[in-house]
Amino acid sequence: MLSSLSPSPLYAQELTFEQALSAVDESSAAVRFGMQQDDDFRQRKVSECQERMLKPLIFDAPNLSCSVDHLLTPLQRQKLLVLRRFLDVLLADGRAGLENEALAIAFIDFDRTQTRMQLGQRSELDVSQFQSLYQPVRVRFTEGEKSQRLSRELLALAQGKPGELSADVEIPDFNAWLQLPETETKEMIARALQSNPVLQKVTNETPLHEMMRDQLRYSIIEIMQALDVMQIEMESAQALIDYRDLYLDRSRTLYELEVKADLGDSMVEQTGARLAYHETLYQLVMLRATLNALQGYPLDKGLKQDKEE
Repeated sequence: MLSSLSPSPLYAQELTFEQALSAVDESSAAVRFGMQQDDDFRQRKVSECQERMLKPLIFDAPNLSCSVDHLLTPLQRQKLLVLRRFLDVLLADGRAGLENEALAIAFIDFDRTQTRMQLGQRSELDVSQFQSLYQPVRVRFTEGEKSQRLSRELLALAQGKPGELSADVEIPDFNAWLQLPETETKEMIARALQSNPVLQKVTNETPLHEMMRDQLRYSIIEIMQALDVMQIEMESAQALIDYRDLYLDRSRTLYELEVKADLGDSMVEQTGARLAYHETLYQLVMLRATLNALQGYPLDKGLKQDKEE
């Protein structure tokens, strides 16, 4: 399945999830720059994280109370940025699709009202009303197209390929990540403390090492708690999709029977429900990828294994 933008000479061929991540390596300019800044960056982030951990906890999944950037290598951070930009493209395309549907329906209502006014069935006030409803949808549609372009620009920059934009982006199958990891949290913590590539480079038995161990342990616990909450959010989003599918079926039946029905609005609501589901899914994906990185695994661990099997 593809997520697409209208073709343009600037755009390259279809881009897959794996190709997007593989574009970044140790030779990438952003990664090399991060390596140069890494020691100062880590010291600063450790201090910032320590301050946040002392504040009252306000849980807002999937936002973490403490950034984990200083617990990741420059390469890991850049790959996570590529993943975020890749998902931004998918969301931008989804939102543009939603606004395209809304625009078509708003235009039909506006155009129909104009025709009926010419037949003496509607007033100029009615036309003005529908035009006032149509114009804001046009604005949102235009903003959606702009977001499609800008999200691809940012993805290309994150990959170190400025200007090489992809018209088609392959939508990955993230079903393997819909369930909580089978590994116990304490086992993940043990793995991270042993294999986290950043922690391995810090001298043992120093205050910096101890604080980073504490923050690494806390970050994994917090991510697991956030994933638990997001599973419930996914179930809620799926329930809304199921409802909107049934409602659309009813609206379509009434429309075919020539009974007044809100078929157009139902289609937009259905698309909106699916978009909301994917927004939550992509937040979950970012957390799963971050959890993998903290343990020293490839970002797509779990997804790749399932494909190979």
